[in-house]
Amino acid sequence: MDNDALIECIRRGDREVIRDLNRELLPKCTKYLVDRGGTREEAKDFYQEVWLALFWKLKNHKEPLKINSIKGYIFGAFRNQCKEKFKRDKREKIFLDLDDSDSILIEQMLEEEPLDFDLDGVNARLSRALDNLGKHCKEILIKFYVYKQPLKEIGDFFGFKYDYAKQRRRKCLQELEAKYMQLINE
Repeated sequence: MDNDALIECIRRGDREVIRDLNRELLPKCTKYLVDRGGTREEAKDFYQEVWLALFWKLKNHKEPLKINSIKGYIFGAFRNQCKEKFKRDKREKIFLDLDDSDSILIEQMLEEEPLDFDLDGVNARLSRALDNLGKHCKEILIKFYVYKQPLKEIGDFFGFKYDYAKQRRRKCLQELEAKYMQLINE
């Protein structure tokens, strides 16, 4: 079923389509929040809030909504609910866009002393990738992942605002991943 047909079925309240979407999306949404320190109950609450908002939008808008992917819309709205919750609770969680193997390698490498990167094999490539980063990127990643300093504190150290420090950390992590992948392909 294409996206426009899904939206029309939701607008009409087609229980079968909604049930199928719930079977597919609720477990993904629940896993997303639980992996970041939330609970299953919170996930169900947020998921229900997303659906209520979606129903309201579909029922109250005269013109068709321009939603490219209803599944992406639901998951994105759920993710935004989660981020708002973490802001309200003043909790911060690491959101890595790496696969599990890369994440594990980065965690292992960054658990070492910051200047002691005498690792062999695959970890040595990761160490070389870290050494090839710019000075600021390397310091940001080490302060955040090794010393567990909050981004606010790291931002203050470098003279950045919180949002910019968060953005720099993400870009530095992406740059580290790219350099690591280059070394793997050599």
